Amino acid sequence: MNKNTTKEINLVMEEYGEPIFRMALTHLFDVGIQNLTEKNVDKTIKTIQKQEEERIASNSKGTPLMTIDFQIELLQCALKLAKYSVWDLLYFVKKNIFIG
Repeated sequence: MNKNTTKEINLVMEEYGEPIFRMALTHLFDVGIQNLTEKNVDKTIKTIQKQEEERIASNSKGTPLMTIDFQIELLQCALKLAKYSVWDLLYFVKKNIFIG
């Protein structure tokens, strides 16, 4: 993360105070987690598959940035992670994922 981003996020925390900032982070993650239901993921996968079929049928010359298999794996992984608390995930990232 660059210094400007760190400063900007810090300003948001200073503007609202740490308790609200922490709650807002939790809310941000929770909203995402709440929408990662099996039903929503299945619906999104079907949409991705339909779009891929349409792309192939139209003889599109472009290659998608992410393959359909990659997009589906990403959603399935996120769905499995959604069962953990926001703070457990953030702690795991802090301790186990290098962010250079």
